[in-house]
Amino acid sequence: MLQELLSYQRNEAICQNSKKKLIEQGMDERKINPYKLGKTIFYLHHQIDLKSKLHVSFIGRITDVVMMDDGRLVICLCTMHRLLICNTDGLQVAIIPVKRRPCHLTPVNNTMVAVLLNKSFVSRRIEIYDINNKHKLQSIPINREGAFWDNTVIVVSTSSSLVIDDYQTEELVEFVETHCNQSLRKIHFSGDRIFYRDKDQSKHNLHWYSFTNNKLYTVTLPSIPFKMTTIQDGSLYVLCKDRSVQHISSNGKHFKSLKTNQSQGFSDCDRILYNSKQKKMFTLNISTGIAKILHEL
Repeated sequence: MLQELLSYQRNEAICQNSKKKLIEQGMDERKINPYKLGKTIFYLHHQIDLKSKLHVSFIGRITDVVMMDDGRLVICLCTMHRLLICNTDGLQVAIIPVKRRPCHLTPVNNTMVAVLLNKSFVSRRIEIYDINNKHKLQSIPINREGAFWDNTVIVVSTSSSLVIDDYQTEELVEFVETHCNQSLRKIHFSGDRIFYRDKDQSKHNLHWYSFTNNKLYTVTLPSIPFKMTTIQDGSLYVLCKDRSVQHISSNGKHFKSLKTNQSQGFSDCDRILYNSKQKKMFTLNISTGIAKILHEL
C-alpha cells in the first residue's frame, strides 16, 4: 500500500511538472514585446521550386513539414513511407525510410523528430527518429490520433476531447472537453495553449485551451481557419479558406487581416510554419511545389 501511494505521488509530481513546464513556456513567449497586429513583420527572402530540386513525384505526397532549429526541413512523404531531409535551398540531405505511413511530424529537439504513423484506425504509433543518424529511437503505441508535444506529452484527439498523457509514465496530465469534433491535423501547439478548429467546414471558429487557467476560448474569424503557426511574441498567423491571413493576438482576443501586399508570401500556400530560433517563416504550396522562405524584418 505504501509503495502504491509513493508511486502515485511520484507520478502525480511528474504530471504536474509537465503541466508546469507548458505554462512556463507560454509565459516565456509572452515576455517578448508584442508585435502590432497587422504590421509587416516578414519579407520574402527566396523561393524554391521543389519540383525541380527534388523528384516531381514527391509533390502532392507531402502530408507535413517541420523546420528544425538549425534550419533543416523534414518533409513527411506519406505514401512513399519515408522522411525527406533537405536544407532551405531545397537540396536533399538524407532520406529516412519508415515502415508505415508517416502523416504528422513534431520536432523533439534539433536532432530528433516524432512521427505519427497511421497504418489503420486501430494501429497507430508515434515513432521518434534521430535525423542525424537516421535511426529509430523509440516507438509508442497510441489508441487514436496523437502527437508528441514539448518532449514529454502526447495529445490524443478523440471526437469531442483531448487526452494529454505523459508518455514516460503513461499518466494522465490533462483531459480537455472540447465540445466539438476536431482532427489532429487541425491542432496547433504553442507554449501553454492548444489551438484547434471544428471539423464542420461551415464554421469560422478557432478554439484554444489554456493550461494556465484551464479554460476554453473561442474567436470567430472572417473565414474558415485551416493552418496556423505561432510567431516570436506568441501571436498567431492563421491561413483561412478565403486565402486571407489573420494575425491574432497572443491572448486570442483581437485579430487583424494582413493587407494584400503583406500576404504575398502566404496567400497561395497550403502549409505555414515559423521557427523562432531561425526567425524564419516557411510556406509551401503542395500542388505547385513552390516553397517560400520569409525572414523577419
